[in-house]
Amino acid sequence: MSMRRGLAIVGLALLAGCAGTAPPRLYTLNMAPTGNAKPSLNIEVARLRPADALSGNAIVVRRSEHELDTYPLDTWASNIGELASDKLAAEFGDPMPERATLELTGDVVAFEQVGTNEARAAFTIDIRKKGASRYEEPLLAKTYSAQSPIEGEVTPALVVAALSRATENIAQQIATDVNALDLDSEIVPAKRETLHTLDMTPSGKAKARMNIDVTALRRSDALGRNSILIRPNATSVEYFLQDRWASNVSNLVAEKLEAEFGAPETGRETVQVSGSIVAFERLDSAQGAVGHVKLDATLQGNGEGARQRPLLWKVYEATAPAENNSAAAVAVALSRALEEIAVSIAADAERIPPAPAKADAPEVHLYTIDMKSSGAVQCKHNVVFERIQPNDSLTRADILIVREETLVDRYEHDRWASGLAELVPEKLTAEFGTSQEGRKTVLVSGVVSGFEQIVNGAGSAALVKLNLVLRWADAVGEAPALRKGYEATAPIEGEGAHAAVKALSRATESIALKIAEDVNALPEPVVPEVQTPPAAK
Repeated sequence: MSMRRGLAIVGLALLAGCAGTAPPRLYTLNMAPTGNAKPSLNIEVARLRPADALSGNAIVVRRSEHELDTYPLDTWASNIGELASDKLAAEFGDPMPERATLELTGDVVAFEQVGTNEARAAFTIDIRKKGASRYEEPLLAKTYSAQSPIEGEVTPALVVAALSRATENIAQQIATDVNALDLDSEIVPAKRETLHTLDMTPSGKAKARMNIDVTALRRSDALGRNSILIRPNATSVEYFLQDRWASNVSNLVAEKLEAEFGAPETGRETVQVSGSIVAFERLDSAQGAVGHVKLDATLQGNGEGARQRPLLWKVYEATAPAENNSAAAVAVALSRALEEIAVSIAADAERIPPAPAKADAPEVHLYTIDMKSSGAVQCKHNVVFERIQPNDSLTRADILIVREETLVDRYEHDRWASGLAELVPEKLTAEFGTSQEGRKTVLVSGVVSGFEQIVNGAGSAALVKLNLVLRWADAVGEAPALRKGYEATAPIEGEGAHAAVKALSRATESIALKIAEDVNALPEPVVPEVQTPPAAK
């Protein structure tokens, strides 16, 4: 299913974009130092790790709190972590032999256009003495954030320029903090790490007439280290240095909620809770420290007839005061906040109507794409299809129907026999045939962003959309030969899933023809000649 604003959850389109043949435009940060960051010590910058959403070299645009987009033909020239590290190093300047050296490590947690007029960068960094173990307590651990206005009508180039300025601002903040460090004072040896858990004793307040089952909840990147998070203000993140959770946060939260809901009872219906942990932290306020929990949760029936039952999407949020600022007090406060959320979830579960009476299970029909080659593809190179991953909405086995662009339906008793990640590359491979010796090879990877029946005022048709990257097999490490979005439709002749699958097969064959045309038009890579050393006299 293609990405639409009408859907409740919008995925990150890693390769979304136009279907033009223009080569990708590559960008880098402005590496000229401004001279504004003036550290009194040498700062050696290790390569920063980008967050998952930033790992694909795309220039990211944040449309809203939950929606990310990218520029289709504009990407970073190299890994964002590498670019950010190089820019910080340029701002800190060349090392001086007479000065002590510190080492900076960390993560890029934000590097994006925000809305239509700003760019934002945020780095979580640790600073230690050069040569110190990564397990030692850092001299400085802090999250730095900066925003810079985009000057003029928004273009990728101006976004990159604004991100350069934001990174320069962060470098200046880091230098100021480094200059305030007292390296002459004796560093207290690190205490033994203390592990914490939640209070798993049921409060008895969450009551429901059905069983409530909690799946493992996804964590935000900031919670991935199992450190106990502190948020002193809206834009800063810190951690307790010697206190950690005894288990990962997902397991702790799920275990606490299930303790509140109690053991399942035979004969009762079951509601399943899934979702993600948005916040699980000590929040500092004028009234003191509080435990702050925020869950983005889905409640769904998990018994007979669950597919027909309504779903409930809701954000649950609660706070509870902590007795003091310690990690132990925060763990207790977070336990109390989760108990309040459990009460709210139990009340909402009561609103889900009972499942319909059990009916005989209908026969399910399985379908595959027509793997017989059409014989229409003529290509002068070998084409090998590597991983072509479907978007999240296409990972299920449903054969989808999109009505009027905003309503998504499916064939109730018809499924794909296997995943589109296997079916689509297999069909394309059948169209191009087996590889032949003596020919150059093009490797193809990408994303299936649309594979569905569409229904609108003009009738029904099959729609296939692929966002692909083409690379020469013997040009490893070089930029892709082509990034392009392919789209094709085919009329559906008849009714039902069988007719839709036949049309999807024909639409995929049409895309194979377009790929072959582009492969035939690719300029072949230049292989450097190997110089033969002169014979010894």
